[in-house]
Amino acid sequence: MTAVTDKVINIIVENFGLNEQAVKTNKDLETLGVDSIITIEIQLDLEREFGIKIPDGVILPSYTVNDISEYIQNKVCHHGRK
Repeated sequence: MTAVTDKVINIIVENFGLNEQAVKTNKDLETLGVDSIITIEIQLDLEREFGIKIPDGVILPSYTVNDISEYIQNKVCHHGRK
């Protein structure tokens, strides 16, 4: 697991009150019980944590932790080169 993935999991756990062990990187957020309102809260926390802007609708309940981590890694890497 990467540092980005660990931070994504921590943000999900904090926002939804899940046990960290319940959050699997290949499970979609919807399976974990996360709805669209909570994804907005998660998105805002991710933006603060990583210092990036995530367009609305990018973080969806159908995304997995791996999907989100990959998006952030690409965004941070691209943002860092500007």
